[in-house]
Amino acid sequence: MMLHARWLPLALALPAVLAAQQPARDTATKDTTTHKPTRLFRAREPLPMWLQADFKTVFKDRDTNSTKRYPATLRYLGEKADTVSFPVQLATRGHYRLKASTCAVPPLKVYFDKEKTKGTLFGGEGSLKLSTHCQSGNRYAQDVYLEYAVYGMYNVLTRVSLKARLATITWTDPADPKFTITRPGFWLQDEEDMAKEVRGKVIMQTGGHAEEMEPKQMAITDVFQYMIANTDYSLSYLHNYRIIV
Repeated sequence: MMLHARWLPLALALPAVLAAQQPARDTATKDTTTHKPTRLFRAREPLPMWLQADFKTVFKDRDTNSTKRYPATLRYLGEKADTVSFPVQLATRGHYRLKASTCAVPPLKVYFDKEKTKGTLFGGEGSLKLSTHCQSGNRYAQDVYLEYAVYGMYNVLTRVSLKARLATITWTDPADPKFTITRPGFWLQDEEDMAKEVRGKVIMQTGGHAEEMEPKQMAITDVFQYMIANTDYSLSYLHNYRIIV
């Protein structure tokens, strides 16, 4: 399993919780708006999809500081069994899995044109992380399912957690027909979108400490990390961690 390099827990900062316990009188009963996750994350069934690009060039980009984006086409099976297609841009991401010695297929970040995705499952998304199968063997496909299940388990324990949407992805490269392969992967909810669901906001503040966090939320996070045997995280350095206020 490679969960240690991917898991992204979230802690809730204490000041926001204390404020929520003592709401102002004039706003306590007015703010009843509930933010819903974007359409992609409102369902749980696997999404059949196709991703086409010059992957030989994309997968050569192993620089953690790279800002390059590569043109691609995303196509998926719609709710009425029709296919929906639109252009996207791809960027490689990560650290450990970005190494060619670790993964032949690195994790990606997919950028969307909001005008071209209106009315689709990806409507409203600016960019999303896409977790991939790393290598071609069946063992690595199993790792995808295991990691996806971890996000689902954490969703059961706390609302302060990112949703994931499983996908069956067919990868194609027009310049290399032999590259065509179908493997599982999953989309990860945008952090700011999740924060809105709990009426919060992500802050990229380094130097955070456990005693500054909401105790119950911190206990859930720490025990869950222990349960999945993950040690590759740091609250102080925001490594595989995010803080919500």
